[in-house]
Amino acid sequence: MDARAGINAPANHGIGLLVREMHPRLVGIFWCHCAVMHTSVILLLVVCASHCYQPPPAEAYMTRWDKLNLDLVLENKKLLHHYYNCLMNKGPCPPDGRELKRALPEALSTECAKCSKSQKEGAIKIIKYLREYKPKEFGILANKYDPDGVYRRKYFASKDTNNLT
Repeated sequence: MDARAGINAPANHGIGLLVREMHPRLVGIFWCHCAVMHTSVILLLVVCASHCYQPPPAEAYMTRWDKLNLDLVLENKKLLHHYYNCLMNKGPCPPDGRELKRALPEALSTECAKCSKSQKEGAIKIIKYLREYKPKEFGILANKYDPDGVYRRKYFASKDTNNLT
């Protein structure tokens, strides 16, 4: 029975209706509490997401083009020549060619320390291909990026280079 009206309250009114009817100030507190909880949950999710996301280490090369199909590049003489001209400063460079040209000197000097596994595998594949099928171009590139032959002696004499020879 509703004390104010002197009648029985229907059973399906729910707690929200009872709170509003009995204590109007509680409605504001209830909704304020819900907003605080909602904000707290969102904040918690943002904090968790920021801690869960681990950006790639700054000490690694860009992996954006790691999935580039090197076989297609090596099979396409025109495309291969385009990359060769890029590395030799004889023509325009696609974005991945610019990145390669920027990173190549450091990668050679540090034994590809910042390279991903797929970048190392790709480098070995390209070097093997150029040495076998394009020895003239390989020699020109090698002279440009290793004029003293330091890296060639180091990598081709070593047994630990995944058979670059």
